[in-house]
Amino acid sequence: SRLLRKIKRYRRLLMFERGYVGSRKRWVAVGYDGLNGRADFCNADVPSDRWNRYFKQYMQPWKKPSGSHVLVIGQVPDDASLRGLDIHAWCESTAQQISSAGLPVAIRWHPQSHFQPKSRFRLIPSDLNLQEALRDVQYIVTYNSNTAVDAVLAGIPAVTFDKGSMAH
Repeated sequence: SRLLRKIKRYRRLLMFERGYVGSRKRWVAVGYDGLNGRADFCNADVPSDRWNRYFKQYMQPWKKPSGSHVLVIGQVPDDASLRGLDIHAWCESTAQQISSAGLPVAIRWHPQSHFQPKSRFRLIPSDLNLQEALRDVQYIVTYNSNTAVDAVLAGIPAVTFDKGSMAH
């Protein structure tokens, strides 16, 4: 964005975001010059001891894709990570493409989305907790939602469409 380019001329920007694994309110992600997957976390060649100590228990083995549907994941429509993308239109279009390939598809709008439009596709209730929503899926598809991190940790394949996704 223009603001980020202006800031970069003078100094680096340090972004603080909720963590991506475990309690998102307890852990914090800190990166330079970008949000989520666009940030530099200065973590190249970092040993795995901290991951093993705090987060390894969240990783489940890969599951064989055997669920009843592909789940398209929505996001809060005005989230900064979307960079102006109309997430509702993106979800509908993506669900249509998946359906056209002959795969059963469902959409789950974000629980904090103020507007959850009707869809011609099956809707997974947004008040259903995420673990329940992921229970019967072959894989998930998202633009850049952190739900992809949760899915991958649960052993469920995730397809992301934006390099800003932490699971990209």
